[in-house]
Amino acid sequence: NKIVFVYKENKTDAWVIVRQFLQVVNNQGELDYVEDADAFEQFVGKINTNYKANDYLKSYTGYQYTKSEIRVNDEVTSNTTLTKQGMEICLYYDMISYGYEVRYLKEGSNEPVAEPVTGSKLFGTIITGEAITVENYELVGDITEQKLTITADKSAIVANGSDAVTFTVKYGAEDVS
Repeated sequence: NKIVFVYKENKTDAWVIVRQFLQVVNNQGELDYVEDADAFEQFVGKINTNYKANDYLKSYTGYQYTKSEIRVNDEVTSNTTLTKQGMEICLYYDMISYGYEVRYLKEGSNEPVAEPVTGSKLFGTIITGEAITVENYELVGDITEQKLTITADKSAIVANGSDAVTFTVKYGAEDVS
C-alpha cells in the first residue's frame, strides 16, 4: 500500500516580487528607507521574459523615483530576464526638498516690514518660524513662533507666484504717543 505523487520541473514560471521603498528620517536623524507594505506585489512571471523596474513605478506625493535594484537569491544583479530562481524588483524614492519663506508683514496688508527668512527643507520636515523685533512696529497678538510642516501642496500658500511655502507673522504700527 502506497500513495505516490509525481512531479515535473516547472520550466516556464517563476515568482516576481515588486517592493517600493520610501526615504524617511529615522529616529537618529539619518536618512533611511522603509517599505510601503501596501504596495507589495507578487506574481508568477514567465521565465526568459524581461521585467523592467520602470514598469512598476508608483507616484508618491513629495517623493521622486531615484533608483532600482533587481535581486536574485538576495544578490543584486543587472540581469532583468527572469530565471527559475525568480526575482525581486526594488524601487527607491527620495524625499523632495521644498522651499519655504517666513514673512514679516504689516497688519492688514502684504507689505513687508522686514526681509523674509527663506530656506529649503525635505518633504515632511517641521520648521519653526519665529517673530523678530522690527523697529517702529510691534507684534500683533501673543504668538511668537509658528510651526509649519513642509508639504508638496503649495496651492493655497504660495506667495507672489513663487514656489515657496509661506506663513506670516503680522505686525502693527508701534504706538509712539
